[in-house]
Amino acid sequence: MAGWWVGLNEGGDNVIKTHKKHFEIFKAEAGRWLAFWGMVDWEVSYRHVDLLEYNCLACCWANVEGRLLSLQFSTQWEDSRPLDRHEISKVAFHEVCEGMLAELGAMAERYVVQGEVARATHGVIRRLENVVFEREYRNRKGVH
Repeated sequence: MAGWWVGLNEGGDNVIKTHKKHFEIFKAEAGRWLAFWGMVDWEVSYRHVDLLEYNCLACCWANVEGRLLSLQFSTQWEDSRPLDRHEISKVAFHEVCEGMLAELGAMAERYVVQGEVARATHGVIRRLENVVFEREYRNRKGVH
C-alpha cells in the first residue's frame, strides 16, 4: 500500500471527519488525474474508509498484474491541513501518481530495498505535485 502519509494524531494534531461530499470530490479529482495521465488500462475502484491505523489521508492499493487500482480516501483528516478542494485534489493527484508508478516500483523492489523504492517514488511524486499539479490546478477555469 502506498499512501499520503501525514502523521495523523502524532504530535497532538486533531483529526476531523470527512464526509460524502469530500469523498465525491476525491473521486472526481482522481478521475480527472487518471484521464490526464491517460491511465485507461487500469480498472479503478474507490473506497471511503478509516485509514487512521495506516496513518494516512488516502492510499493506493495496486495489483500491477491485473491492472487494478483501489484508491481509498480516509474518513479522518488532519485538522492542521485545510479540508478544501485544492488539498483533496492534491491528495487524489498523489494517489493517482502512486498508481502510475506502481509497476516501476514493483520491478525495482526485486533488486532494491523496499524503503528505498518508496523514498525515490515519493521524491518523483513531490516534484510532480510542485510542478505539474500546481500549474494544472491553477489553469482550470473557475478554480482559484
